[in-house]
Amino acid sequence: MAATKEDEKLVREGFERLREAGKTGSGVDAVPFSFHRNAETTEYLVKLLRRFADFPLVVEVRHASWNARKFLICSVRTTRILQH
Repeated sequence: MAATKEDEKLVREGFERLREAGKTGSGVDAVPFSFHRNAETTEYLVKLLRRFADFPLVVEVRHASWNARKFLICSVRTTRILQH
């Protein structure tokens, strides 16, 4: 699950190009059904959203384990989490 600094740099460059061209909406991170909610995956998502908080992002989680009242990320700037 760990991305490299180079991975992050490439993603940021792509987002920046879209922003500069006036073509940005929200970036979507659709995680696979196998991405179950637990302490490790929740921490991973929080860190990911904080690292990219300067871009509007949407995360689509698909596994039912994310449908818990305890799971709520209120506002990491304009970031929203969708549950499928």
